[in-house]
Amino acid sequence: MVRRLHSDQVILLLAIAISAALLIPALFMDGMFMDGVLYTCVGKNLAAGKGSFWDPYFSATYLTSFHEQPPLKFALEAAFYRVLGNSFLTERIFCLVMSILTLHAMWMIWKIIWPVQSKERPLFWLSVLLFFTSPVTFYAFTNNVEEGTMVVFALYSAAFILRGIYTNERSNIWFIVGGVFLLASSLCKGFQGLFPLVIPMVWWLCLRNISFMKALWASIIVIAVPALFYMLVNFYQPAHDSYMKYFESRFYTAFNVDSAATTQHRFFLMFELLLDLLPAIFLTTILTLISFREKRTSIRLAVAFFLVGMAGILPLMVTLEQRGFYLVTGLPFVTTAIALLCIPGGQKINEVVERKSGVRNTLLVTGLLFAVGTIIATILLAGKPKRDAAMLADIHQIAATCGDNSIVSTDGSTFGIWSLQCYLERYHDISVSNTDTTSRYFIVPVDKSPPTGYSKVPLTTTQFHLYTK
Repeated sequence: MVRRLHSDQVILLLAIAISAALLIPALFMDGMFMDGVLYTCVGKNLAAGKGSFWDPYFSATYLTSFHEQPPLKFALEAAFYRVLGNSFLTERIFCLVMSILTLHAMWMIWKIIWPVQSKERPLFWLSVLLFFTSPVTFYAFTNNVEEGTMVVFALYSAAFILRGIYTNERSNIWFIVGGVFLLASSLCKGFQGLFPLVIPMVWWLCLRNISFMKALWASIIVIAVPALFYMLVNFYQPAHDSYMKYFESRFYTAFNVDSAATTQHRFFLMFELLLDLLPAIFLTTILTLISFREKRTSIRLAVAFFLVGMAGILPLMVTLEQRGFYLVTGLPFVTTAIALLCIPGGQKINEVVERKSGVRNTLLVTGLLFAVGTIIATILLAGKPKRDAAMLADIHQIAATCGDNSIVSTDGSTFGIWSLQCYLERYHDISVSNTDTTSRYFIVPVDKSPPTGYSKVPLTTTQFHLYTK
């Protein structure tokens, strides 16, 4: 079996095994970043018939009409809930599928830019290793954020646009398909999902393997698909209302509400990008030292990928609402650019591994050990909290008393603890209200007291106490 695998296949398997070790055990543990749990609730409720595609629903007391993001991600996640049920594993399987599709889309792009017989094609493992070892990558895929879904459609859009550029046969069809995936990307997170549109002009500018007129025509076709869709759907009142509410809740808030800011300076994402690229920079340094005398022939192609990645990142800096995981949609293009610069070093490594069977066998065994270790770690850690352990323990005790599908009251400041709201809704369909005076139960942190007329329920909670009338 060992002799049947080429060096690049062995290294690719090792790269995938390392990526899986970073991602899967943490993914199947309990607890998620608040945004991810919020989106999970919306998808779960949509599957249960609460809300609709154009008018999603979060809870009975808050965001009963949810328009913080466009609806496609929630509809996709709802499909998983309809098939797999409401187990906490459902959203994790969804995230795992998104990560696998991301890997496949990256492979499609690599195959398109390098023909079958090219010496660069076997070096796809460089792209895999550089992207999936970035801290923000496995953070995004383990926390169910929007970017973990949008990146799939952005990459497939790029793949089909590039296929239209690199082939003279049916190129218009590939551009149309690229436009469809561009539309899907925008249906995940609005304008941010449209950045692959720059690819034809970037390829004309950097590589000149496409004429200006073809690049212009490709751009027109690609943008025509989402433009036509939004023009037509605007006449459908539920869709029109949905987008009006989305623009009001997201764009107005991002530009005009100070509390929406998550950073004090607009260059936060650039600093975050540098931090997330540290593993890639480290590997690039090693590979450059290995092959510092070799000529690099992929510089212009690397520049093209870098520009596309920046097209997905730089527009996010126009507001102060910035988070590290926003980088995930542009990051695979940036890491692919770095991988292209590492090709001479990667070829040197492939040659050594191919020539020395002992090295090849060692890498294969290492990859298998990573795979076995990942399976064991996932089994042992599955269901155990990786974050918010005390809060999760409290909400399950509280739910056992209140009962599922109920409403609990709280004060204004506790109502703003969004993780509490999201976990109660996700696991028990319990809604939280700071205005409902008819609820039998009242919940507050342990250092606060309820209004008069409530007595403490004797639970062993550690962060939140439950009171009853």
